[in-house]
Amino acid sequence: MVSEGGFRLVAKATSIAFEYQRLFRKDVFIDYNCFRRWGHNELDDPTFTNPLLYRMIHARPSIPDLYAEKLKADNVLSEDDVSSICKEYSQYLQSEFDAVKSYQPEASYYQEQWSKMGPAPHAVETWDTGVDTGLLKMVGLKSVTVPDDFNIHPHLAKTHVKNRLTKISEEKDLDWATAEALAFGSLLMEGHHVRLSGEDVGRGTFSHRHAALVDQQTERVVVPLNHVHEEQKGRLEVATSILSEEAVLGFEYGMAYDNPDSLCIWEAQFGDFYNGAQIIVDTYIASGEAKWVRSNGLVLLLPHGYDGAGPEHSSCRLERFLQLSDSREAAPDCERVCLHVAHPTTPAQYFHVLRRQAITCLGAGPEHSSCRLERFLQLSDSREAAPDCERVCLHVVHPTTPAQYFHVLRRQMARNYRKPLVVVAPKVLLRLADAVSPLSDFAPGTYFKTVIGDTTADPLKVKRVILVSGKHYYELHKERVKGKVEDVAIIRVESLAPFPLGALQAELDKYTNARKFIWSQEEHRNMGAWSFVKTRFENLLGRRIIYSGRAESAAPAVGTGFLHRKEVEHIVKDPLYNLK
Repeated sequence: MVSEGGFRLVAKATSIAFEYQRLFRKDVFIDYNCFRRWGHNELDDPTFTNPLLYRMIHARPSIPDLYAEKLKADNVLSEDDVSSICKEYSQYLQSEFDAVKSYQPEASYYQEQWSKMGPAPHAVETWDTGVDTGLLKMVGLKSVTVPDDFNIHPHLAKTHVKNRLTKISEEKDLDWATAEALAFGSLLMEGHHVRLSGEDVGRGTFSHRHAALVDQQTERVVVPLNHVHEEQKGRLEVATSILSEEAVLGFEYGMAYDNPDSLCIWEAQFGDFYNGAQIIVDTYIASGEAKWVRSNGLVLLLPHGYDGAGPEHSSCRLERFLQLSDSREAAPDCERVCLHVAHPTTPAQYFHVLRRQAITCLGAGPEHSSCRLERFLQLSDSREAAPDCERVCLHVVHPTTPAQYFHVLRRQMARNYRKPLVVVAPKVLLRLADAVSPLSDFAPGTYFKTVIGDTTADPLKVKRVILVSGKHYYELHKERVKGKVEDVAIIRVESLAPFPLGALQAELDKYTNARKFIWSQEEHRNMGAWSFVKTRFENLLGRRIIYSGRAESAAPAVGTGFLHRKEVEHIVKDPLYNLK
C-alpha cells in the first residue's frame, strides 16, 4: 500500500509493477491510499454529503503544491523555478484547449490490422464456406490424435476418440462437436488463429468438446488441433477462464478487436451466465460500431434450451439480443437491389467481385472512355432515401444442424467485414441422433442457410406452415411423423438478425394452399423470438401469424419435472393439431 503523499514511493511502486509485469507476464496490483479532492466530477459539491471530510481535504494543500514545497526544502528548485514551471505548463494547457476549436480528427478506423476490412455491404451475401472433404477428413482424424507416450483418459479413448475416428473414416454423419473441430481445424490450416475462452471450454460444459486433452499420469495438456499439419500457421488457444463474465467478456472483446484475422469465441457455461456481462454486451458488443466505427467479430456461444433444468440454466435470453439488434420491423434489413454495379480499383477487388459472381464486366474500351456508369446506377432500384441494407449491429443465429454451425463459424473469417455473432448454442442437440450432418454438407459450394425449408411435406397438400427456430424443430418433426400429419410444413429460421426476409418469402411462396401460419417456440410468450418475428412477419410479408408456445411467465422455466413435461406435450401438439 502506498500513500498518495509519498510521491517518490508512488513512482517507484509503479515502476516496479510495470517491470514485474514485463518480466514475468503476470498481473500485479498496487494499493493506493488516496482521496478525491473534488466530488464524482468537477461539477459535484461533495460537501452536501461529507462536510467534515471535505473541510479537512480543502484545508490540505494540493499534491503539486506539497511536492513543490518539498523540492524547495531540499534545494532542488527555487521559488522562481516553481513559478516558471507552473506558468509554462498553464500556457501549454491553454494552447491545447484553444486548439480544440480548430481540430479535425483523422479517420482512424479500418487502418493497420483492419486495413483489409470494411463496413458490412448494402446487401445480404452468400459466402461459400465449404472445404475440401479430403482436408476435412485429415482434420477430423488429427483432432483426436495424441502422441504415442500420451496417457489419454480411458473413457475418452472408448467414446470420444473411437467414435470420431469411426465417423470420419467411414464417412458417417457428423455430430456437433466434430463439426466444430472441423471448423476450427480448417481455419487453422488457412492461417487463422482461433481463441476459445470460457469456463471449462477445453472439455466443454457438457463434456462434448475435449479440444484440450490431459495426460492422466503427468497432467500434460495436448491440443491435437495444433498438430494437424507441420506447416499449419494457425494456432488454437484454449483459454479456460474464471466465472467473472464481465471481466472475461470485456477482455475477449478487446482480443477480437486487436486480432480481426483471428476467430475469438467466448462460451458461457450456460447461456444465462452472460447476465454478469450485460454492461459489455450493451456498451461495446451491440453499440461499439455505431458509436466509434469499431467493428468486432467476437462470437458468443450461449447454450440454450428447455430440457427440464429449471429457470437458471434454460434460457440465454434470446429476446434481449434481438431487442439490442437494430434490425428494422417496418422495412427490410436488406432490399434486393435489381442489379449490382461494381467499379473495382485494384486487381484484388476485381478478383473478389468475380468471386461474388458479378459476371457483367463494364469498363472503358479502346474507342470509348466511359461505360455510362450513371445509366446503370439509374436502372438500379437502390433506394435514395434509406440504405439498401440496414447494417445490423449484431448477428443472431439459432442453428439446428452441425453443418450450419460449421458454416456460420467459418463465415466469420471468410467475410471482409466483421460483425459480432450470437450463437444460440445447443445442449440436447450435442448428442441427439437426428441432429447430425453428412460430410457432403461441409463440401465446397455449401454455405450457411438463413432459412431451411421443409423437404418432406408436399407443398400442394400443406394447409398450415409452422415456423420454428432451434431444437424445438426436432420435437415438432418427431410428433408430425408419429401422428402421420401430411398437411403441415415446418420451416426452420436459422438466422434471426438480420431477418431473412427474401429467403423466408421464397419458402412461403411454395405453399399456395396454406392458410395458417404459426410461430412455434419453446420459450414463454414474453421471451424468445416471438415478438421480434411477429412484427416483421406481418409488416414485411403481409401475413398474419399465430403464436404457439408457453404462456407468459416471470421466470424463464418451471422448476419441476412434472410441469415441464406437461408444457412440452402442449407446445408440441398445439401447433400441429390445434389452433383452428
